[in-house]
Amino acid sequence: MTVSSFPNISALAIAARQGDTAKVLSQLEQGAEVDKASPCGWTALTDAARKGHSAIIRKLIGHGSDPNVAAHDGTTPLMLAALHGHTDAVDILLAAGANPNLESLNQCTAFEYAAQGGHPHIARRVHAAGAVVREHEAILYIRSVLASCGLRCTLLPARTRKPTRWAVDEPISLVPGDLLPVQHLILGESLTQPTLLERIEFCSGESFQHHPPALPPDVAGLPLPDPQWRYRNGWSEPAQAVLHGELPPDDPDSNGLLPLLEATRRGHAKLVQALLQAGANPNTRPKYGLMREATLLMNGAETGNSAVLETLLNAGADPDAQSRTGWTALMIASARGHLNAVQLLAHHTNALDAKNAQGQNALQLAVDKGFPQVARALIRAQNQQGIPKKTGQPGKGTDPSSKP
Repeated sequence: MTVSSFPNISALAIAARQGDTAKVLSQLEQGAEVDKASPCGWTALTDAARKGHSAIIRKLIGHGSDPNVAAHDGTTPLMLAALHGHTDAVDILLAAGANPNLESLNQCTAFEYAAQGGHPHIARRVHAAGAVVREHEAILYIRSVLASCGLRCTLLPARTRKPTRWAVDEPISLVPGDLLPVQHLILGESLTQPTLLERIEFCSGESFQHHPPALPPDVAGLPLPDPQWRYRNGWSEPAQAVLHGELPPDDPDSNGLLPLLEATRRGHAKLVQALLQAGANPNTRPKYGLMREATLLMNGAETGNSAVLETLLNAGADPDAQSRTGWTALMIASARGHLNAVQLLAHHTNALDAKNAQGQNALQLAVDKGFPQVARALIRAQNQQGIPKKTGQPGKGTDPSSKP
């Protein structure tokens, strides 16, 4: 693909992601801004770390790139390199001063990214660089150790006053150092629920010994990454893939996340605009979000970000679309009390008086929820469209345009 295929990504970032060292050097020699951010907040270093291009990472850091630069969802180059198992990239970033204890907006650390990716050896590197390992990360780390040994494993139901218990396929012996990141939690006595293992017991030295019963053959075991991690692993990585032409704009990523929906719900208008320019459909009805068959505009109306709503409307989002239960974006904004969003949507809609399955229109919802300013704005919009004003709305008995 040519640079023109990526109008929202710098030429330096494109070369870094593609692993083209010569083009990276050429861009740097021409004075390219080394930490210019994409609409996701990614820099060329982030792209290079995601792909594990070690030589390019060194060049970018040598030209002053910030190893702790965070995307808009808080992910850092170190987190992405750890997740995708790029050992050399992790070592380079740590040596350059990458902070192993930074957290994404979803409170994930590089240690957790490494463990979720099934790379305990990288988690150990991050720990050696000073990462603080929390209790839930210790359990996850042990799970990644077992998975890296090719064993099925599952966490068994806890017993009263009993430690965490695991079942695995077969006996296992770990080499010295495997448990170092979590040893303080295994042996510590201050935890409310120690992470000492019963079915794989802590024995002499740093080895585990298997105790029957083993994991039953009809049990699938716990995969990595954890299926629930989709709600914690950020949102800009799939969006960046869309902007690079690697992921179709209306296809969910491997975790089921739809980049345009995630950007909409987080109120990131510039990224919404970039994804729309990349071909995303503004009238997509995601399979998850606010409610069944809710449009992107409805999801944006819930948060009330007018810049996002205006971006979607300008791209052709239908303001009159209704969900399966008859809700419109205007109704949702009215029920949430988002005055600016209501004024914007009311200006674009031709269905001010549409009703949901409960027989409520946007004005009734504003009145019933106690948002008099929103109600007055809707009455003004109705007057402008020539809709007769109705008094005595449910639950009030007075004209909602009157002062509260």
